[in-house]
Amino acid sequence: LFGTDTMILWYALLRQERIFFSGISAKEIGNCCLACPLLVAPVTGFTPIICPHLPLILFQTKVDTYTNSETNIVGVLNMLFEGKEQLYDVLATFRTSIYVIHRKGVKVLGHDKQFMKSVINGINDRKSEQWVRDQFRNYTEQFLENCFHNSLIEQQKKLLGASSDRPFAKTEMF
Repeated sequence: LFGTDTMILWYALLRQERIFFSGISAKEIGNCCLACPLLVAPVTGFTPIICPHLPLILFQTKVDTYTNSETNIVGVLNMLFEGKEQLYDVLATFRTSIYVIHRKGVKVLGHDKQFMKSVINGINDRKSEQWVRDQFRNYTEQFLENCFHNSLIEQQKKLLGASSDRPFAKTEMF
């Protein structure tokens, strides 16, 4: 639906940012809200902060519930929400055109863009939904593993005072 910009949603989920889906069909925005956390599987815990449809009538009474939490995924039908940038970090809309915008100007580049192009090619080749889910799961797991590994290297450097990028390099003895 959102092409390579789907990765902006992936970034936002991992960074625990606020995501608003805006469209003209409650079913479509609801489906996007409920499916969005699948992009970062195996990461869990999104269920309590998903609001598949926030009607304008509840906006005044419930807005604090959905905009003051650290992470939320909210679906809205009314275009007025799109102009309230203080309520979201990422807006994914599919009204007259389809796009995802990050308020901080985040763009999809490099390896992430190549990954999304590969997924889109798979979808165009009629790969299954499970295949798409597996691609994102594997990508997320690899990303988290790399983050953990890089964190360990930084901790090792601090503890050992190592200046090398590889604090535990092989020597001739090994």
